[in-house]
Amino acid sequence: QEVAYESMPFAFRSTLHERVGAYIEETEADGIERNLDLLAHHYWHSGNLGKKREYLGRAGDASQAAYANAAAIDYFERLAPLVEHADRVGVLLKLGKVLELVGKWSHAEQVEREALALAEGLGGEHARASCEVALAEVARKQGRYDEAFARLDRAATLFRSLGEDAGVARALHLIGTV
Repeated sequence: QEVAYESMPFAFRSTLHERVGAYIEETEADGIERNLDLLAHHYWHSGNLGKKREYLGRAGDASQAAYANAAAIDYFERLAPLVEHADRVGVLLKLGKVLELVGKWSHAEQVEREALALAEGLGGEHARASCEVALAEVARKQGRYDEAFARLDRAATLFRSLGEDAGVARALHLIGTV
């Protein structure tokens, strides 16, 4: 007798998806990158939080790299609530970058402000500086040059205090574009 998927108990569906994900990992070990979307789908519907995080993040990164922006946004939006602290800041910054790229500046700014608030709460100076750079880029693209300059100046100061020459260089480069 055929049973509709939707009528199956949640726990059974969750286990089924996890087993399919594990099967793909075992049988396609050399093709994991090729199957990221499929693995993200199956682990998303499973109860395995670690694998869910891993494959949503990897699929989001791969989608972003391939300019599959809608998919990257979807993966990062699903991943963000599943991670905490500094990891969440990183995911929010990735999400903000893709939103900025597709012209959703107000949504990008909202996400990046959330990342900045988390970074400030955690005391992560590097994360704060990275958030300032991200917010400066959104401000610059909207013609808010004074705000962009101030944010980049704060970022450069933070990066300098951390001895992060690459961060200082990036902030100074962007100041030059402002």
